[in-house]
Amino acid sequence: MQSVEEAQSVVDALHTGNAKIVDFKNFGKAGGGITQVDVEYKGVTGTFYTRNLETGEMVAKPTNYFRVEGSGDKVKVFPINPARSN
Repeated sequence: MQSVEEAQSVVDALHTGNAKIVDFKNFGKAGGGITQVDVEYKGVTGTFYTRNLETGEMVAKPTNYFRVEGSGDKVKVFPINPARSN
């Protein structure tokens, strides 16, 4: 994911049903009204970074899995680990 436009296309795909929902959490009022939706959307490729525990090096993994998180009109979109999304 390289731009705000790509992030918006993930949100749009969620709203139109073109993204596959793989996980959903609603934390309600006690959690600040935050909702998290993990989606698979093949229309955008993001990069998930993780640390190799043996070498300490950062490893970049391409991913079509994203978390859409927010409440009200404030939304964040970011790539998530493709291995944990299946």
